[in-house]
Amino acid sequence: MPGFDDLFQIPTLSPAYAIPLIAVGLLFAFFGTKIFRALIFLAGGVALGAVLALVLRSLSYDTLIVIGAGALGFIIGGFIALFLLRLAIFFVGAYIGDIIGVRFFPGNTLAIAIAAIVAGLLFIVLYRVVLAVFTAVTGGALGGAGLLLLGIDHYIVAVAALAVILLGVAFQLLSSRRRRV
Repeated sequence: MPGFDDLFQIPTLSPAYAIPLIAVGLLFAFFGTKIFRALIFLAGGVALGAVLALVLRSLSYDTLIVIGAGALGFIIGGFIALFLLRLAIFFVGAYIGDIIGVRFFPGNTLAIAIAAIVAGLLFIVLYRVVLAVFTAVTGGALGGAGLLLLGIDHYIVAVAALAVILLGVAFQLLSSRRRRV
């Protein structure tokens, strides 16, 4: 019967399991914000592209027109999704600012509106930072899991994962700042 110490024993597996974890982890840690934006673009693009293609197909349009409209809908839908993401982030922040404004300035409509706008803008500004931290932590955890599966010592894995997280956050934030300027 296994004992308590056996719970912390991680079996060494084939590199076929570990290497993809490490690769995806590094991808998330260093390019997580870009991957997230690409996924949002894909989701919006597929949604609008599919709707346009299905509507035109049901109206018996030619296949070439259906494919063209679907491709155009994909591009437009992707950009709409990215815009709506920022708008949604603003509104979440504004809602929280509204709650805080009502709590601290009851009855003062102007102060509540200012609190909502400031919080909404603050959420947009901090969105990239929070997303960079979350994706870097996810990447560090995935990479660390891959290293553990290769049989590397827990302490070395912890230091390596922490280094990947810190470097990943720094890289994502610095690369997004360089692009904006």
